[in-house]
Amino acid sequence: MDAGTFQQPTDTQIQGFMEGDPTAIDTVVRLILPQIRRWALRQYNSLDPGDVQSTVNAVFAEICLKSSRYDPTRAAITTYVIHLLKLRLVDTYERQKQRRITEISFDDARENRLMAPYNSDDALRIETRLATSQFFEEMIAGLDHLDAELVALMRQGEKDTEAFASVLRRRGLSCSDKDVKNAKERLLRALRRAAREHGYELNDILES
Repeated sequence: MDAGTFQQPTDTQIQGFMEGDPTAIDTVVRLILPQIRRWALRQYNSLDPGDVQSTVNAVFAEICLKSSRYDPTRAAITTYVIHLLKLRLVDTYERQKQRRITEISFDDARENRLMAPYNSDDALRIETRLATSQFFEEMIAGLDHLDAELVALMRQGEKDTEAFASVLRRRGLSCSDKDVKNAKERLLRALRRAAREHGYELNDILES
């Protein structure tokens, strides 16, 4: 994202923002929030607008609470916010997809109940899909937010190492290919162990 697309705060305002000055934080948010919101609604028009706006608000709440994490030497603040927003919208997309799957599955399940026992195999598959989706959501809820982001990237089939590395940087870790591989393997072991405890296979969880 080209930072020149957006009006940027002054250096003084950014310095105050990083130092946690309430006035500077308010000034920065008032300047860039409407711009980011408009951009996100245009860029992600396939998602529910209410979910997009809620995600934007959540990202701004996060950066205001942890304003000292922002490093202006690495990116303009709008670029920084958009990077975080893209990561959060992965979760938003997954939630919307799961809602659609659940709605369709429940409709299918009702239809299959009417047709039982003729379509009992189909009904069983639907019930299994719902159960594994629910298990995954509960598993994610037990992780910290950065691990949850990593798992969400894994679940959507993300292959770009940089996408995972950007999350590790926010944890204060290095971001070599080996670090990304180790983080993914650690989470896969945890997911696999939890899945087997509930009678599932990991592929069922990641692909559901």
